[in-house]
Amino acid sequence: MAGKRVIINGKVVDLPEGITRISQLRQQEGIDEAEQLVQVKGASSKPLEEDDELEDNARVQVIPSVIKGSRRE
Repeated sequence: MAGKRVIINGKVVDLPEGITRISQLRQQEGIDEAEQLVQVKGASSKPLEEDDELEDNARVQVIPSVIKGSRRE
């Protein structure tokens, strides 16, 4: 039996069976822990926590962490 299908940044990803949580998705897809994952539903969105359950066909956006710029001298 196949795993869940999610859409990450507009790309359809078929996950192996057993991947059910956000923390497992991060590990499987190599998403850095500093990046925020947000689930988009219609016009609303919600930040995802590491222990949140993945929904089938969920639309997920990866928000990069803010990178501190260099200081001008």
